[in-house]
Amino acid sequence: RIEERFGVSVHYVNGLKTSPERVRVDEDAWIVIVRYAPPKWLRWLERQRQKLAGVVYLLDDDIPSAVGAMELPLMCALKTAWRYARTRRLLERLCSEVWVSTPELAGRYPSARPKLWEPRYLDSPFSAERPVVYFYHGTWAHRREIEWLVPVVRRVQETLPHACFEIMGTAQVRRLYRGIPRVRIVHPMPWTDYLAYAGTVQYHVGLAPCFDTFFNRARSHNKIFDITRLGAAGIYSNSVPYIDKIMHGHTGLLCENDEESWVNAIISLLQDKESRRAMYKGAVQWCKSLPH
Repeated sequence: RIEERFGVSVHYVNGLKTSPERVRVDEDAWIVIVRYAPPKWLRWLERQRQKLAGVVYLLDDDIPSAVGAMELPLMCALKTAWRYARTRRLLERLCSEVWVSTPELAGRYPSARPKLWEPRYLDSPFSAERPVVYFYHGTWAHRREIEWLVPVVRRVQETLPHACFEIMGTAQVRRLYRGIPRVRIVHPMPWTDYLAYAGTVQYHVGLAPCFDTFFNRARSHNKIFDITRLGAAGIYSNSVPYIDKIMHGHTGLLCENDEESWVNAIISLLQDKESRRAMYKGAVQWCKSLPH
């Protein structure tokens, strides 16, 4: 890590998602460009160059020769080559150092006088504190609920830096949740595969929002079984099909369908290990008490 090697604080910026005008660069700062930076960023850095201590270009793959790499998918190779070609001259003018990650790379570009920094192991940011995971496992048939949860999840993730959210979906869901940190998208799977998947994971809180509509009033309460099977305490809409199945505070939480209520309920339950455990145990007992 740069912090450990050089004893300085580091600010990480995603140049594809952040505008340079929103970033403040300190006097005598070092800038490290990893693989690629958009031309607007490079031109902006050129204007800041006099105040900077230096600009580094870090290569951990042979980007310049990607276009000839037959093992790469064609579109990936073309995209990589195009990005490099359109910024090469800007990088040459701007960068004062080149860092590479392997001796082979250093040997391929001796004229750049690269410095070799081989990769080092980095602990997960959750290694000291185990992350809490909450989830919503609903198909695209629950599109309204999936869309409604977006601002709820965004607020929870902003509040709890050690929370991870898992949701099932394809590219449609990925687009909806893009930009929210620590969200993982699991591809939908057949029921038998999902049942097997449930035996490999254990989460903390499961979500079951359900809008009070004519169609939804005929739905079953099977989400209680799904959430309990994954070892989690559940938060359910205070409506059919859960209103007469969940004992609030004992086998789960019943929540009104408004954003504020759900944000508060999720944050509260993720932070309360004892309540989660008690509600999960209550839900297990209830599930097992049902007639077969």
